[in-house]
Amino acid sequence: MKYSLILPALFLLIFSNFGMAQTVEKPRENTVTVEETVQMVEEPDFEVPIAVVEVPPIYPGCTASREESIKCLFEKINEKFNKEFVFPSSLEKKEQRIFVSFNVSHEGVVKIAVLRSPHKDIDEQVKKVFSDFPQLFPGIQRNKPVVVTFLVPFTLNKGL
Repeated sequence: MKYSLILPALFLLIFSNFGMAQTVEKPRENTVTVEETVQMVEEPDFEVPIAVVEVPPIYPGCTASREESIKCLFEKINEKFNKEFVFPSSLEKKEQRIFVSFNVSHEGVVKIAVLRSPHKDIDEQVKKVFSDFPQLFPGIQRNKPVVVTFLVPFTLNKGL
């Protein structure tokens, strides 16, 4: 009598697990494995202002601390601009203020992003100065080269 209750319970337990194991192991038609959905997502290039970039772009010959590298970079930019910029003779003798926003790419190439000046002849001269800029060492953010943005005002004085 003892065994008469245990045997049917054991029989039910064995066959009920057998049926479940079959349904679990059956692959469903509309399932997607994890391997098919995982994709490598690259972080897009993003622009970082010079004020917050971890390692600023470095002008050739400028090596020092972060602050000194930025100071040296701006000195070299001003030196190059003052040496190569030719004030257009067609313009009147007065002080002109221009704003140049430029980027140093993740490859170290300098490109003008936005140029604001009072005359198209000034625009052409500024573009000429920036067109043959030497390649810089790129800025670094999170151990990766990034595009670094600058906004530099220049005051032009023609013979004043």
